[in-house]
Amino acid sequence: MELLGIILISIILGVLVAAYRQFDGHRLFRKCALTDRTARADTWNDVFTDKRQCDILVTFQDGLSLYGYPEYYSDDPRDGRLFLQQAKWISTDENGNQIEQEVPDPGVLVMPVNKIAFIQFIERDTPSERNEVE
Repeated sequence: MELLGIILISIILGVLVAAYRQFDGHRLFRKCALTDRTARADTWNDVFTDKRQCDILVTFQDGLSLYGYPEYYSDDPRDGRLFLQQAKWISTDENGNQIEQEVPDPGVLVMPVNKIAFIQFIERDTPSERNEVE
C-alpha cells in the first residue's frame, strides 16, 4: 500500500511540475515583482507557446522567406526545427516583385536553425482563420 502511495505522489508531482512549466507558473511572481523570469526553459519556448495563434515568417540568411503556421517546434532552440503547415515560400524576382509558391500539404520541416536570420510572428486576421489550422 505504501508503494502505491509513493507511485501516486510521484505521478501527481510530475504532472504538477510539467503544468507549472507549461503554463508559466512564475506569472504570479512577476506580478508581485519578485522576478522577471518565466518558468519555461528559454525565450524560444516562451514565444512559441504564448504565440500559438500566430503565423510565422521565417527569413533565412540568403533572403528567402517561408510563411506558415508553426504546428510543431523543437524544445531546444539550438536544434530549432520547425514544422510549418499552410506554408508558402516567398521570394523576389529580378524586378523586385514578390513571388509566392505554396508548399503542398501537409507542410514543410525547417532545419537547420543556423540558416535562419530571424522569425517574425504575425497575428491571424480573423478567428475563423485560426480555427482552420487548430
